[in-house]
Amino acid sequence: MKRILIPLLLCLTMTGCSHSGSIHANFRAVEDLQLVQTFGFDWEDGEITITVSSGEETEKLPSSLLTASAPDIPQAIELLQDWSAREDLYFAHIRYVLVGEEAARHGLETLLDWFERGIQTRLDLPVFIVEGGTARDLICSGDDDLYEITAVLMSLERDVERRGKSWPFTLRELAARMDRCGAGLCTSVRTVETAENVPSAQEGITALETGFAVLRDWKLCAFSGQEAAEGICLLLNRAGAGNILLPGDGGGLVTLEMGRARTRMEPGPPPTIRANCRASVVSADAGTPVHAALLPLLEEELGQWVAQRLEAALQLSRETEADFLDLGTDTPPTLLINARVERSYDILFAENAAEVESHGG
Repeated sequence: MKRILIPLLLCLTMTGCSHSGSIHANFRAVEDLQLVQTFGFDWEDGEITITVSSGEETEKLPSSLLTASAPDIPQAIELLQDWSAREDLYFAHIRYVLVGEEAARHGLETLLDWFERGIQTRLDLPVFIVEGGTARDLICSGDDDLYEITAVLMSLERDVERRGKSWPFTLRELAARMDRCGAGLCTSVRTVETAENVPSAQEGITALETGFAVLRDWKLCAFSGQEAAEGICLLLNRAGAGNILLPGDGGGLVTLEMGRARTRMEPGPPPTIRANCRASVVSADAGTPVHAALLPLLEEELGQWVAQRLEAALQLSRETEADFLDLGTDTPPTLLINARVERSYDILFAENAAEVESHGG
């Protein structure tokens, strides 16, 4: 009996509960917490600036923005806490990390270290780097809940995954790739007025995806641009169902939708990258006939489109001396591309056999 009672008594003394026996001793109502959903990180005038957003306003919690500068992150957090209207800043609900360009060029090791050490924080958070701007300006640019930054980044994350123009890598993925090959990628964005992207949109400030930010040894060294970003997505097998514009007959354009794109690396020397792509015709300019004889021409154009983007990605890796593709070799690989275009939308194709024949069918 003693062997059973002694461990039991030890467990009871280690619970830390008060004599009242309440399991809610540390309970805090959500209304008393200052939730953080977007975490901004900047480097300005030799100091770190932290800017946080609580997200869109709800019935229980109004939207809130806070910003503070200090020599390090903990001191900046203390200042934010002093200025917070609620009891405690709460970081367990962070959804996105936004980094200004200057902070990214200065280095992200301090940021990763704080997230790794935090009790509330986690690493499975997408990281966005602001090209040509600061996280603070982008976070604070929203007017009330119009284009609130957390909602903007949520929409942008879904869009880049669907279109394959970039990929929202997380802090954990960035750290793993940096440890493995000394280089990594983050989605890059820039601050724009909504009318620049959608003329009919309500006036405001939002974020527009621009491709990738390339980091070497935790420091920003380049922005990819859109063409290289599409090539990176292809090489990392992250290509989405984005639209591709290719020339058709008569100088018009034909729109393809990427259906499947896979690449694989084969060791050399020299190494070989095999790319297999499949796309479907979805539309064509008025007066641009789409017929069966055009498919081989579109396949050739698609192959060239893919090759240009793969070459742009590989060139970027060489120029930055950053193996963000984790190829493990400096030898330029040979590209072998198999492109296929399908006629999945038959309504676009000429039904009259004579018309097809007149176009070489």
